[in-house]
Amino acid sequence: MFSAIPFVQGRSDCKSLSESYSDSQFARVWLGDVAKLRPQIPSHIPLWIDPGIDGLTGFRNPEWVAHIESFSKGGELLDDSGALSSSPRMRAISESFIPSLLEATTEHAPTWISVPQLAHANDASSNKANKELSKATGDWLKTSDFSGKLILPVIITSKVQLDSKPSRDNKIKAVLDSIQNSGSHGIWVVDSSIRDADGKESYARDRFPNIIKFHEELQSHSKFPNGQIRIAGPYWAMNLVLWARGLVDHPAISLGSGFRYYLSGGRPGPSNHRVALSALRMLIECPPETHSWLTTATEELPSTDPAKNEFAALRDDFQTYVTDLKACRKQINAEYRKWIDLIESMPSQGRAVGLYQDLSSAYVRGTNLSPLPKDKNRSNKPGQVAMNFMMNCLPH
Repeated sequence: MFSAIPFVQGRSDCKSLSESYSDSQFARVWLGDVAKLRPQIPSHIPLWIDPGIDGLTGFRNPEWVAHIESFSKGGELLDDSGALSSSPRMRAISESFIPSLLEATTEHAPTWISVPQLAHANDASSNKANKELSKATGDWLKTSDFSGKLILPVIITSKVQLDSKPSRDNKIKAVLDSIQNSGSHGIWVVDSSIRDADGKESYARDRFPNIIKFHEELQSHSKFPNGQIRIAGPYWAMNLVLWARGLVDHPAISLGSGFRYYLSGGRPGPSNHRVALSALRMLIECPPETHSWLTTATEELPSTDPAKNEFAALRDDFQTYVTDLKACRKQINAEYRKWIDLIESMPSQGRAVGLYQDLSSAYVRGTNLSPLPKDKNRSNKPGQVAMNFMMNCLPH
């Protein structure tokens, strides 16, 4: 059974879903998009619908603003910035806003619904609002005919929120309160501030370990309910690491080339032309310099290495990927699906070791190749991306 959950954000994602992930157990979609996207999502795939309240603390595009304004007291919520950190004011709004929002969500027959929650702030300012939103959701559930499951979003927005034990404890307490108040059946955790595919050397030492610690500390807490559905991502591979380590049941995945989460109301920018280089477990951009590097790297690989054929194919088809974004998306989705299938084929108790070995092979291969073209957003060491994840696959 396919465990990953695709996040659908547009019509091109619907096509990718049909082509590469038609056996998905769920597809997650924003409430504001569901009416136009549901006809393009395979009808046999159940929906997880997210109302998109996390966008209250981020950029607000006009489409998202109109969406929020369409619900009872939605305009008041948008205009009253003080309500985002005030329990009484948020309570007064939530009593009308949440039932209106969630009833509209149920009209689309979702199997799962996200509990309306703000993205977490660096301090405790979001905790009060999230507490009131989760209480209003729990009250709605008690009288609603909805028979599906509620999933609690835990959206981290900054490195400092997970950097220290006290910071993580603050978030964990708020999450546990929201679970209890809402009666949620699962949690979805994502750090929206990280692009884990970049291969920054610091990720292996602090960012990734702290994400893992947050999951471990939350789930080992005495107040964390048994049987919660556990979801993480979308990321490039941190979701797969958490899954392999048994810390989540479902890795959330992207269907384009972004492989990160964007707050509701803030749409991703234009997609970059890039492809998946599975032999190194990384994504690479498609400027002219990359073609030269692929040519050199293909020559550097020994003839006995199966990766030589992959490098040669990317080199030969490179011009297609430079000009055809759809070809890029199709290639990435196909390669990413193979990677997920490989991990899923491993016995659950051996997935962490299996993924470690897979990433180790990619790392060793990368250390024997010439440096990648310089890019300010990522390491130019071909083995760095794989090494970052490899170092966090196994418990220390």
